[in-house]
Formats: sequence, structure tokens, C-alpha cells
Amino acid sequence: MKKTLLLALLLLAAAGALLAQQRYALIIGNNNYPASIGALNNPVADATAPLPRPFCGT
Repeated sequence: MKKTLLLALLLLAAAGALLAQQRYALIIGNNNYPASIGALNNPVADATAPLPRPFCGT
């Protein structure tokens, strides 16, 4: 029982540390897709648009 509780506490502590890290993402606007997929209308605007709240860390 004590081992299970200790393991649960360690997992919670590790999860909190992972959530506290500052993360970065590389976002590339690509317009060179095959004709079967089709081109994006404005890939630069898509790549520079603000991220939704769950992804930007606020």
C-alpha cells in the first residue's frame, strides 16, 4: 500500500514538472502540396496566426 501511494505521489510530481516546462514549436507555412491535396490560400498567415490558448501556455 505504501509503495503504491509513493508511486502515485512521484507520478503526480513528475507530471507537474512536465507541465511547468516552457515548450517551443516550429511552425512552417508550406504551400508546395501535391495537386491531389491542393494549395493553401495563405500559408504565411496560417503559420503566423496566434495559437489557441491550450497550446500557447496561458
